[in-house]
Amino acid sequence: MKRTLCILATAALAFTTTGCEKFQNCEELRSKFPHGVGMPGAIDSTSGSTPVTTFEVNDAYYKFNDHLDRDNDQIACEQA
Repeated sequence: MKRTLCILATAALAFTTTGCEKFQNCEELRSKFPHGVGMPGAIDSTSGSTPVTTFEVNDAYYKFNDHLDRDNDQIACEQA
């Protein structure tokens, strides 16, 4: 239910308390999402290694934490 509220709040943009957490760094984000969080359809942009596919797909959480997406592939803090 918390994720549903988060998604609805992001769509409406009317709520100040959304249920989404804004993390300060990848260590904090990975405590909740061990493999990162990304947008639907996102593809890990890796160079020479196997792309991460086990990240949590959640557009609302990604939008709250897109500042942690260093390579701009729509996946924040991806980790195998």
